[in-house]
Amino acid sequence: MGTTATDRTTDDGVSVNGYGFVDVSRSSNISGRFTRRATDGAIVQFRQDSTEVGSIGAYFGAMYIGSPTGTDGHIRLGQAELVPATSTGANRDNYMDLGSSSARFKDLYLSGTASIGNLTIAGAQGTDGQLLTSTGSGIAWEDAPASGPSTGKAIVLSMIFG
Repeated sequence: MGTTATDRTTDDGVSVNGYGFVDVSRSSNISGRFTRRATDGAIVQFRQDSTEVGSIGAYFGAMYIGSPTGTDGHIRLGQAELVPATSTGANRDNYMDLGSSSARFKDLYLSGTASIGNLTIAGAQGTDGQLLTSTGSGIAWEDAPASGPSTGKAIVLSMIFG
């Protein structure tokens, strides 16, 4: 269909064989398009035998990808965000882990503020004579009192920042 050539790495076209294999190639432009009209939801579904193993869909102009429909193991890729999502692409709060105890990410680089539960860490850096202290709503750099830090308030970082 569309070509008699058999090598999609060198020739443009579409070939569909009797074994269920589809091969598409096009120079200098997209080689496929899937469109869902009028509503949000799954656009492409992936299966192993008769079992759905995942899907790619659209939600308010953003793409989401994830586990089978009916589960909440999806991630939505917005224009400036990456968020856990339901199987319809909606927000799914407090559901998904990033990594695990046996499959960890190595480093985390942030340029803004990190919020972990009720702990907020801003990108500011302390100066000589300051301590990283608990403020009750986060942590902050504060000048060390002349008498030294009060018990339980300061996070001692002299080995790291000293």
